Amino acid sequence: MNTRSVVVAVATVLALSATTAQASVVLRCGGGTVQTDGFIINAQGEVVFAENSIACNVQQTGLPNPLALSIVDPVAGTTINVGDAAQNVQFSASITNYTPGVDVCRVTVQPPAPAAAWPAVTLNPVAGVATANLQFPQGIVAGQYNLQLACDRVSNNQQVLVPSVNRPITVQSTTAPIACTDFPIPAIFTPVSQATFTDAYVGVWDQPGSGGFGVQPNQPSVWRYWGFENRFVNNQLASLELKTWVFRPTANTRATILRGNTGTSQVAVSLSNCPGKYTDIPATCRSGGGSIQWSTFPGDNPNERCVLEAGRDYILSASTFVLSTFINSGVYQAVSACAGSPCTTNDLYQVQNTVQTGQ
Repeated sequence: MNTRSVVVAVATVLALSATTAQASVVLRCGGGTVQTDGFIINAQGEVVFAENSIACNVQQTGLPNPLALSIVDPVAGTTINVGDAAQNVQFSASITNYTPGVDVCRVTVQPPAPAAAWPAVTLNPVAGVATANLQFPQGIVAGQYNLQLACDRVSNNQQVLVPSVNRPITVQSTTAPIACTDFPIPAIFTPVSQATFTDAYVGVWDQPGSGGFGVQPNQPSVWRYWGFENRFVNNQLASLELKTWVFRPTANTRATILRGNTGTSQVAVSLSNCPGKYTDIPATCRSGGGSIQWSTFPGDNPNERCVLEAGRDYILSASTFVLSTFINSGVYQAVSACAGSPCTTNDLYQVQNTVQTGQ
């Protein structure tokens, strides 16, 4: 019996009077049952049910088999570098029991907080496989990005909860720091050594060492000691030793590269894109006293601290010359001198990394 107003003529079947009413009725039809509010038999001998419509044995469409989601590509632990060029990441997912017209599936890229999620990409699975091409633009903020696969399912006007799956991907936004073709290392600097800030330190105060600070930029270090040997010929400065470290600042960090009281009081340091570069950079990113305050907190004043971009590579440079003389005249003046031809001076740089906690 289809859904409709039910007027059933049963006068010849029911030996009831034309005005008989029954309060509770179970209607049996086509193998199904419907509870009604009752009926009356009118003067024409028709059985008239109280309901406007009665549906008997209506076949409801069952729910599709549950969705099963998994991300195939990129694989766990994937890292990309967008420092020099945009990167395309091929996204692939397995979506079992996908039903067109019932399911809508999307992949969304969530950058590091507090950035908003990128617009979702709708997927069209074929034989249970969904693919998309995700482009990561050049120079975006480094950090962990989260790829989220999520599906919405509506069946029989019912919203079905489908758990999403996630896959982190590490994005680096670095460029090769030594490729400074527009700013070669000035000839006065020789020898030049380079390490990474996080490299292990080897040395003690009376035997100045080598390597790096041995910590991440957002971690404090104990005192480190480095020696600088400068050379004179005919009482004229011939060369300055330059030490450099590849420095990748961490997000939401305020720290100080702090010179100690032991050793040389004037050490020219800078945080720039090229080794030995002290000009064409903010004044807060260089110092003649061996200390630099830096920050990656958004909104910090660049006139108060050297404001850096988290995840990008910089060069920390150090040498023992009078920075103010160089800035004012372009002349490199050694901190200490010696007599003889040739002769060398030895200066000591005591320094540590200190971190400011809280806002």
